[in-house]
Amino acid sequence: MRAIPNNLHDSVKESVSSGDLIDALEQSVPHCHPTRDMTERDIWIAAGKRELVMTLSQIRKSLEENI
Repeated sequence: MRAIPNNLHDSVKESVSSGDLIDALEQSVPHCHPTRDMTERDIWIAAGKRELVMTLSQIRKSLEENI
């Protein structure tokens, strides 16, 4: 089993295909709840990253269904 990338840069570097990239991003940018020590900006940044990963996952699913 492959190690989980620590950040987005590693996710891209370790990915061979777009499917691998999306899987790596799913693991490195998990859905999580904000914590009390997060600033409002941190919360919005985390939400934006997660939304991008979800959108990419939906696109991949749509493409796989149409094959």
